[in-house]
Amino acid sequence: MNIRYFSLFSLLICLSVGSKATEKDSLSLIQKKWLIEQPVNQFMRDLYMHNPALRYYSAKTSISTIQLDGQTYRESEPINWQKGEKYRHYSISAHTLRELSANSLVWGGASYQNKTTKGLRFNNTSDYEKIAPYVLADTIGGQFYSETYQFQGGYLHHFKSKLTLGLELNYRAEIGYKRQDPRPKNIVSDLEFKLGISQALKKNYLVGMGFYFQNYKQQNTIQFFSSHLTTPIYHLTGLGMRSMRFDGTFYGVQFDGISYGANLNFQPQNQRGWFAHTSWIHTKVDKRISEWSNIPMNRLQSYLLEGTAGFQATHWAVKLVGEINTKEGTDYLYGKPQGRTLPKIGEEQLYNQEYLKVGIAGLWQTSFSTKNLEWVIEPQLSFQSLKESYDLPNRKLEKQVLNIKLLSTLRKEFNTGALTWKAQVDIIPHLSHSTVMSEMEEDNPIRPLIEQQMTLVSKNEIAGHTSIRWDLPFLISQKVSLFTQLNWSGRFIDHYKPAQQMGLTLGFIF
Repeated sequence: MNIRYFSLFSLLICLSVGSKATEKDSLSLIQKKWLIEQPVNQFMRDLYMHNPALRYYSAKTSISTIQLDGQTYRESEPINWQKGEKYRHYSISAHTLRELSANSLVWGGASYQNKTTKGLRFNNTSDYEKIAPYVLADTIGGQFYSETYQFQGGYLHHFKSKLTLGLELNYRAEIGYKRQDPRPKNIVSDLEFKLGISQALKKNYLVGMGFYFQNYKQQNTIQFFSSHLTTPIYHLTGLGMRSMRFDGTFYGVQFDGISYGANLNFQPQNQRGWFAHTSWIHTKVDKRISEWSNIPMNRLQSYLLEGTAGFQATHWAVKLVGEINTKEGTDYLYGKPQGRTLPKIGEEQLYNQEYLKVGIAGLWQTSFSTKNLEWVIEPQLSFQSLKESYDLPNRKLEKQVLNIKLLSTLRKEFNTGALTWKAQVDIIPHLSHSTVMSEMEEDNPIRPLIEQQMTLVSKNEIAGHTSIRWDLPFLISQKVSLFTQLNWSGRFIDHYKPAQQMGLTLGFIF
């Protein structure tokens, strides 16, 4: 309960900091918010998201927001049991950005989210994308509840030498649980730290360097309250494999993770010109058996390399993007118990995953000043390849797809507000695939999961998203503006019934 009070206190801090700054700005609150969110000012957003010092050169103005969100998602038939068939969540968040002076900037935020996921099977572990494939699983499934608290704070200063120093701290705490057997209780602590520097050069350009560090922990414990109903808990290791020695044996594990990385940046000071960015992050997550003095059971290591290069003008931009992400999974082997210890007798690197993405993205913007109308089109084209493999027995799953994306933003300003409509379509045609699943036993309890994955690997997909947002003055106070947004998303896979998501947002700008 104390963390909830702390969340509320943080929200109030964010609002009070931002409200003082709005009295001095000549731009309307609605225009200031759009200045930050405008697609042409977000095109190089990835750069300053990695390096906090680069925020000094992005579109900025003192502003604060608080918003309430609600979303529902439903699959007509299961697409990925490990993520659930449907969910609903609501959240409250507050963010502030304030110019302390011409050379100093501070920002912060806090949020709370409450989420219920239904139809979750073969997964009792939080943060699936980070932990997979080493999750705790059962075949019963059920509803999974989670509460998430997030806090953020950052500061930068621009020195007379044209050197800028920035830092940012993010913290996330999460608790996840079920109310029926088997009952997992997951406690997550996730701390991120970013440090960045940049140096202005002649002819409008700058260079920057950033550093990244993350410390991650998750306590994953499963209990049974009923003495009549028990089901085995499986320790999955990828592509339908599991640590059979520990089936139904250990119900408590801990995940300890650490990430570190660096990035280099080259960009124009006024966001008009050539830019380039590259970043590298190494992540290591150990799965440990809590009941045996936290000895390591598995280790997952990943290596992420990203790169971007492009050119941005006043009303158009283009960039090339690339990403390589490799994962390696190691299983530790132990002998017979000796007292309260398990002697380690070896290790095997059995699981591998390789993800590759290369693409091109563009932006074109036009304005009709007489009608206060603005239109932005953002096309993207990328090739994506995913390869998963497991040795002993030989199992492989590979697929290659194209992703053709088009995002359109239309904004109309009125005397009393603004209306913003966005529409996006993703066409994802299947290019090729291959699967090898040797020694797949008929009685394997995880077989339905791997069959689901094998079915999806050859499917074409179309996804769509649309949203409409209305910004208008708040009648009670001229220092506040109000916005509401309605959004819808759909996912359409060959021979699958569609999946749909709907959301509603109500927000205030100070």
